[in-house]
Amino acid sequence: MIIELLRYSWAICGGICLLIINFQMPLSLKWYINEGYLTENEVKKFRYRMSLAIFVPCVLLQIFQLAGGYDEPTYFLIDDLSSSWRIVGSAVVIVCWGLLLYWLWFREGAEYLSRFSPALYLPKEAKYIRIILSLVVFFLISFGLLKYFIH
Repeated sequence: MIIELLRYSWAICGGICLLIINFQMPLSLKWYINEGYLTENEVKKFRYRMSLAIFVPCVLLQIFQLAGGYDEPTYFLIDDLSSSWRIVGSAVVIVCWGLLLYWLWFREGAEYLSRFSPALYLPKEAKYIRIILSLVVFFLISFGLLKYFIH
């Protein structure tokens, strides 16, 4: 059961992030829209961009993991570069980090994110969701690292 969860952890992560972005974020920003700090159009653009920025790399890493036949989600961290799927997975991670840092530093991404910072937090009513998501992420990472070190 845990191995199957690890096999599809990138898809699970992408799905959870899409759910949070599309269902929780509008609730968090409703007050800011009503007060005129943000417009509905800005929030839609932000949700769309954030969904793409998170979901596309998750889907790519999931496809490469399944195509390469790996069980662990951290397959691209293993320093054996004999497999092209590991090289491509590592390239996706490096390109995503590079694009993120470029956007933050040179394209005023930090200023853009600061306008939407309330959307990045779960509301107080959702404290149990925060705890459950934290535990899921912790266990997925723990089992992935455990499997990596047991090999």
